[in-house]
Amino acid sequence: LRHLDRMRGKSETYDFTWLQKGDTEWAKRRSVCVHTARANLMALMHYDLDVSQLINFRGNNFTGAYRNVDLTINILASHDIPQYLLDAYRRVMTVGCPAHFVAETPRENVLEYWRNGNNPSILANLDKVMATMAKETRNDYVIALPHWVFRFVPHLMFTPQHYLIKPGKSGRLIFDAAYVPSPHSENVNSMTSTDTGIELPCAYGDVLKRVLTRIWNLRISHPDKEIVLHASDVKSCFRQL
Repeated sequence: LRHLDRMRGKSETYDFTWLQKGDTEWAKRRSVCVHTARANLMALMHYDLDVSQLINFRGNNFTGAYRNVDLTINILASHDIPQYLLDAYRRVMTVGCPAHFVAETPRENVLEYWRNGNNPSILANLDKVMATMAKETRNDYVIALPHWVFRFVPHLMFTPQHYLIKPGKSGRLIFDAAYVPSPHSENVNSMTSTDTGIELPCAYGDVLKRVLTRIWNLRISHPDKEIVLHASDVKSCFRQL
């Protein structure tokens, strides 16, 4: 608490507004910048440890400030996309997902996750993990903060990180929202509204069949034209939600 109080005092005179100017040397960053992490902390102190206000202050990629949702919807509508999908898209882009998320969890549950820590794969691949975090920070996908401040930030849940390695593929840094350290633990996944059926159905399971069917039908309709495929991958798609 004494350290928290010292940091709060320093935040009263620290100018963190340079965070909004952008980093012109971002492409050269190969590690998480400690100066940026400190400035983030000062800004968080300024906003009374309200993470949402810190995110709004940072703007840019953190809030999807570059997106023009209305323009995108107009383009989609011109291609006869069903209205319920347009409504769902607008909700995801302007409100977020899941569609409903109102939950409470005791502080003891949060501290249990915090004390349990990350998956052992993090320490086993620490160099790769730090390289990934540097890239995420460089692209304004995550906000770096000193780890000690976690216990003082209200409405914050700790979800363990995991470095997932599959045969023949590069490792991926993911957060394991399904993990439970004990039978009485409550993870983030169990708090969502997925089981109420209000979310759109996940169509990834039959995507290959649908793509092949689409190619087959296109070839029948256009036997002499070239068929161009778009890679079914969107950079950092879950961050956009």
